Amino acid sequence: MEGKTRKRLVVLVALFTAAVTLLLMFAVNGTAQQATGTILGVVKDSSGAVIPGVSVTLMNEETNLTRTVISGENGAFRAPALPVGRYAFRVELAGFQTQTQRGLTLEVGQELVVNPVLQVGVGPQQEVTVSSEAPLINTTTSTLGTVVNERSVSDLPLNGRNYVDLTLLQPGINQQTQTVTGGEATVQGT
Repeated sequence: MEGKTRKRLVVLVALFTAAVTLLLMFAVNGTAQQATGTILGVVKDSSGAVIPGVSVTLMNEETNLTRTVISGENGAFRAPALPVGRYAFRVELAGFQTQTQRGLTLEVGQELVVNPVLQVGVGPQQEVTVSSEAPLINTTTSTLGTVVNERSVSDLPLNGRNYVDLTLLQPGINQQTQTVTGGEATVQGT
């Protein structure tokens, strides 16, 4: 009787392990397909000193999704897994002027760096509105990536409608061709 119970237990453990493994595989695959990005930066004052404990509020202008994060001891903040879209950015701390920045566009997989500089202020009625765009240079990662938007696809004359040709829009990508001469292969291009 003990042998049958032991076999059943082994089978149940194996089935449970297989179920958990499948569940984890689908969970990881599902999160990899999300269209999100990250907004991060370091909050400083006008003298260049970092400011901890600053409330950073990010609002998606299209969906009104709002996320608030607090800057750490080193003044750094990070808001990961934000849906792509246009964001309004608000930074506030007692004793400083509130700073607002609108029109920040977050793309898929992008790490958008925003480094606000707060000015000393007397009260919450003083507010600084910044209307510039975020810098185009990504200093947080060495990966290259470009979002090919709908307009780029419709404006581009695709010979033969080969979607792989869209990769040539990425900076640093060159097309290489191969020619065969006398039984030897030579690669042309850079």
